[in-house]
Amino acid sequence: MDRLASSAIALVAFLSVAAPATAKPAYTTTAGPNRTDARFVVTYSGDGSYATKFHATPPNDGGKPDTNDANDTSTQSWDVKFRRKLQMPTCGKPQDFGDDPCSSLSGLGGAAGRASMIGQVNHKHVDGLYRAFDRTVKCTLRKTTSRKRTLDITLKTRYIPETNSIAVSVTDPLTTTLSFFPTQCPKQGESIDRILDFYAIPGFSFAQGWGPDRWFASKEVVVPSNVFHHSAKIKIPLRLTTNGTPPKHCARQNPSYERCTTGGKWNGVVTLDTKGAQ
Repeated sequence: MDRLASSAIALVAFLSVAAPATAKPAYTTTAGPNRTDARFVVTYSGDGSYATKFHATPPNDGGKPDTNDANDTSTQSWDVKFRRKLQMPTCGKPQDFGDDPCSSLSGLGGAAGRASMIGQVNHKHVDGLYRAFDRTVKCTLRKTTSRKRTLDITLKTRYIPETNSIAVSVTDPLTTTLSFFPTQCPKQGESIDRILDFYAIPGFSFAQGWGPDRWFASKEVVVPSNVFHHSAKIKIPLRLTTNGTPPKHCARQNPSYERCTTGGKWNGVVTLDTKGAQ
């Protein structure tokens, strides 16, 4: 084998190893009969986790500083179905007055099902001045919404006429659950001085503008409009976005004596199914 052939083989081998893995598709489909006007039952399921570790030694005038520690975690899960069906007309087909029927797409609001969060609280306060004020607080917080309750969640659909496609996204599935979630341990009593009652609400940060609504807000996934008309089922995976991720160090207010790390992840799947939609 000559040197040129050997070099060519080596180059092919290198490219085979160096080539990036195929990206996961933005959505998957199950083929179905073609329909002019498509209707879908829409469900959304997923789970997530979050954790915050906080340590601070706030100073005391005339004495030793306090030592405050919080090591809180939470897990979330949801499996909900939107109360109304998603109707998808044929886009780009003018009606009697020349309007594109997809220009008025508005998505769906309100769902029912299970949406829950469990939190673990682990706090310790060592007082620098008075040992009698030392405290340790530990407990489990939990809330699961009733399946009969309408959950505040929205499936957003945005028509993109330039590409004849639909952008799909979903808002926070735990908005209702968190509105009823316990704010502190049941036997805690007064809050510990300079320690929050719970640090593991998803998206936690000391800075404004962060929290569960931003944490769980999904990205838009663009689906060609014709996909809706020849698919029996469409699955759209969703996950945490960069825009929803708060500062890793919590944007702490007193960096000279506070340390904080926070973060987590979530994954979900929106499923559009023609079964039961007719």
